[in-house]
Amino acid sequence: MKNPRNQRDDPTLLIDEVAQRMVLAGMTLDDGAEEIRSRMLAAALKQQHGNICRVARQLRMHRNTISRNLHESPHSARLMHTLREIREQNAGSRFARRMQRENAGLGKHVHPSLGAVMNDKAA
Repeated sequence: MKNPRNQRDDPTLLIDEVAQRMVLAGMTLDDGAEEIRSRMLAAALKQQHGNICRVARQLRMHRNTISRNLHESPHSARLMHTLREIREQNAGSRFARRMQRENAGLGKHVHPSLGAVMNDKAA
């Protein structure tokens, strides 16, 4: 007999439950497959911080197939929104790290109104 914890963590049991709910909801096989594909892509994009090449390796797909799914899928608007959110978060954190590195150098400070790094001569 399996440990109950292992049964909860078993992905095939989760898939069985989702499949049953989709059938009860009246979804077609094509609609269900597309929904699962888009949800898996969104989850992988979040996990890989929007890096399409890493998503392709993780899902064992070609990166061009991922890009095509992002643009041509019936759920492309939702996927592109997810990708934009991830990239905005990443851009903000990259900008913050760059500002911290630049501010650590001598003779530089952050302009209080702009939040930009300036040399002492320019201030």
